[in-house]
Amino acid sequence: MSMKRFMVKSFLEEFCSHLEKANFLFVKRKKNLQTLVTLGYNYKNLKDLLTTLTIENYHSGPEENDDYDGHIMVFGKRINGNDVYIKLANTDETGITEIAVCISFHIAEFPLSYPLA
Repeated sequence: MSMKRFMVKSFLEEFCSHLEKANFLFVKRKKNLQTLVTLGYNYKNLKDLLTTLTIENYHSGPEENDDYDGHIMVFGKRINGNDVYIKLANTDETGITEIAVCISFHIAEFPLSYPLA
């Protein structure tokens, strides 16, 4: 397994571990909320979908973000005929424990590539 694949796999395992412990934050930006409505998703559907992400869904990262410390990765997934851009973080946002954060969940504004697929 390449180092990049290992890094993405480790990120997803950590993210899902936080989800299982209910250490999760969904950033309620207008386009994120609109995408949930467009796709007919609720909070539980979103969490369930995030647990299905794999190395093959990886788009880019890790990257820096001014609002969140920690590891940030971008994924994509085709949902109901739409390519969805998904930016996730494992971050120490609370200062107490690490949490999983869904920073972006919206219809892709540009073509997504999947270099590890």
